[in-house]
Order: sequence, then C-alpha cells, then structure tokens
Amino acid sequence: MRSWPADAGQRAAVPVPPLDRLEPAETDGRTVLRGAGAVGPDDAVQAGHYPGFALVPGLFMVQRVHTLLCRSLGREPEQPLLLERARFLAPVRPQERLRLEAVVEETEGGTRAAVRLDGPHGPVAKLRIVYPPSLSPPSACPGVVSPGVVSSGVVSSGVVSSGEGP
Repeated sequence: MRSWPADAGQRAAVPVPPLDRLEPAETDGRTVLRGAGAVGPDDAVQAGHYPGFALVPGLFMVQRVHTLLCRSLGREPEQPLLLERARFLAPVRPQERLRLEAVVEETEGGTRAAVRLDGPHGPVAKLRIVYPPSLSPPSACPGVVSPGVVSSGVVSSGVVSSGEGP
C-alpha cells in the first residue's frame, strides 16, 4: 500500500488552474480528450470534506468529468449517463494537479468514454462512461446517473457499479 506523502497537508505554493476544459486530439479514428488542473480549496464541494484533512469526493470527480465530456462533445450536461465502472485508486486533495485523459468512441450502443485521472503520485481514478443513444427517464434505468443524482448504483470499497459484473 502506498504511503501518503509527508507534505499532504500543505497547499501548493503556486495555485494550480482549475480542471475546466479538455483539448481534443484525433488518434487512430478515436477521439482523445486531455486536460489538466485542480479542484480549488474554496470550491463549494469542499465544504465538510473533511475538516482538517480535505479530500475531493469521488462523486464530484465523476460529475466534473461528465460536465467536461459533455462540453467537449457538444452534449447537454443534463443527459443521463451510464457509469459502467468507477475505480477510485487514491485520495485526491484540493489543489493537487490532476491530468485527465478520455478516449472517446462512437459505437452502436452510444458514445463510450474510457477515462483515466492521474494525480501527482500516480493514478487516482479510472472511469468507463456510456452515453446511450436514447434512455428512458433515469428512475427507470438501473445504474444510470443523472447530474446530482445517484440511482440504484452501489458504492462499496471505492467502486461504484450498476450491480452487473465487472
């Protein structure tokens, strides 16, 4: 198990810009989106997470990635998504620089994105997100996440799943 860095409680000497946009790059017929930045210590999501040892909540990272993907792909952020897999591999603290890479492919089942978030000490999260071509309302779709809502997903040991196999 990796130990937490000794300077974990200290803020970066130079503020890191927010993770607020992705840059596209076409690779082998796939679209690759990349971005870098941080969650600010004053971001509203930080309230209460956690006093004296601030951490960025995993669901907030999923929401930020969803918003950035929608903005980059010209989609409405209110569109439901299917969170096929979410693995949170290490804690993220405010002002830590994150690097995001999303490989996006159009398939018959919709738009699929394989997302990797890396922090200063290695990988922090891996996500698989699907934007199906059409969905019923989120309440009728097990495992579907709408902005600000988690429906029938299971959170256990840092893994969010729809109840289906890996």
